Amino acid sequence: MNSKILAGVVLVSAGMLFSSCSDEDNYTIHTDQIVSSVVTGDATVTAVSATITGSVSDLKGQAASAYSTGIYYSTKENPQTSGTKVAVTPDENGNFTVELSGLTKGVTYYYCSFVTLQDKLSYYGNVKSFTTTDAQIATADAATVTPVSVMLGGTLNGVSDLIESSSSSLAYGVVLSTTKDEEAIRNGKQFAGVSTGNSYNVSVNTLIPGTTYYYMAYMKLPGNDSYGEMKEFTTAQMETQFVDLGLSVEWANCNLGATSTEELGGLYGWGDISGLYTSLDTEQYGHENDIHETEFDICTNAGIGRMPSFAEIRELTDNCKKEWTSVNGVNGYRFTASNGNSIFLPAAGSRVGYETAQSGTAGAYWSGSIEASTPTYAYSLGFSANDLAWGTALRYEGLSIRPVKKPDIASVVCDNSKLLYGELEEGSGKFRIEMYNEYGGSKENPSINIDKLEFSQNCVIKFRLSGLNFKEDANGKYRAGLQ
Repeated sequence: MNSKILAGVVLVSAGMLFSSCSDEDNYTIHTDQIVSSVVTGDATVTAVSATITGSVSDLKGQAASAYSTGIYYSTKENPQTSGTKVAVTPDENGNFTVELSGLTKGVTYYYCSFVTLQDKLSYYGNVKSFTTTDAQIATADAATVTPVSVMLGGTLNGVSDLIESSSSSLAYGVVLSTTKDEEAIRNGKQFAGVSTGNSYNVSVNTLIPGTTYYYMAYMKLPGNDSYGEMKEFTTAQMETQFVDLGLSVEWANCNLGATSTEELGGLYGWGDISGLYTSLDTEQYGHENDIHETEFDICTNAGIGRMPSFAEIRELTDNCKKEWTSVNGVNGYRFTASNGNSIFLPAAGSRVGYETAQSGTAGAYWSGSIEASTPTYAYSLGFSANDLAWGTALRYEGLSIRPVKKPDIASVVCDNSKLLYGELEEGSGKFRIEMYNEYGGSKENPSINIDKLEFSQNCVIKFRLSGLNFKEDANGKYRAGLQ
């Protein structure tokens, strides 16, 4: 008898899995939860009704009389304790749909799914909400389009009471994308609207010049997202002049997105060719290589020169006189070259997410060069009244960009009648076509105008051969030499 009592004590201390009253009677107490999940689904609403979905798992092995499922709903935030219960029969997979009618227009309701076992034990899904409405939304035409900004908007019908009360359950604005696809637009960048009665406006000022955008007005109520028709606009192209500072590239007279030398222009994430990104995920910005003159070059995509390289900005700062000054009330740095020409870089500040800082007191400008040892950063130029220095910035930061001019591609006409050609070595099977040779027969009578050739760093020559009988395996066997 003592050993039976000891065994009973051990089992109780182990978690009351078994209890023994006699040698003949044994009972098992289940401690695992029978239902593994209760899901509260979405709601589709009208002004006075709602259709709600839900699901409960692990009911297949239970008798229908052993449980009940459905939803609780209420105008209070705890429907499971203060709401109305609506029980329905689920399908064989535990899914169910509840139809509610006789609701009040413009009211926010809270709801959750439930399952009750043996009329004693209940489990609940997450509490969700919806607002009854029959509202309609229209997309307004774009207005006041500049190279970097636009005024958009929409019109709401049927929610005047929510607008007047500034209800937190109502959200509206414009969603924007560079892709002409409704699903892509709905998943695009959202800009909240500012209401003036039933109409609202949205000001966007981070756009890329000469770029086409697609947009729709949106309205969001709990359980009800509505969109207006898709429309489009194209930002104005910039009228940019380039300034010769006697350097390897010419520099634009104003920032990307600006229309005058002192205008601030846009603040762009590194490689963001849409101008819409605010994410702090660096993987969304360009890629882990230099981006100037690539598909991620914001200036090239806008048709305005290209982004400067790290070396080109250093060339600017190392070879120009630098002065903190003000142009028409805007602070910034003036860079003056030895030839007397100059450019002005305004102190436009910088941006992280939606927040802009230090506008008027500091400037930060992107290069198109990655910081190879730490590729989450790219090289940039930063300055304030007392400091101007190279540095790096996280690629998601919004900085100014000053374009540079792509070098012109020169064309030199060749007089084929003056070409010299012949076998390099007798019997070698290798032939030379000579345009100009400082030490050869073409020096006195070259087939090209040597005065039109000017070299700074490198030169690329493209040429075409015709009128020759090539061997079948001779493709790609030619070499151009420039010495």
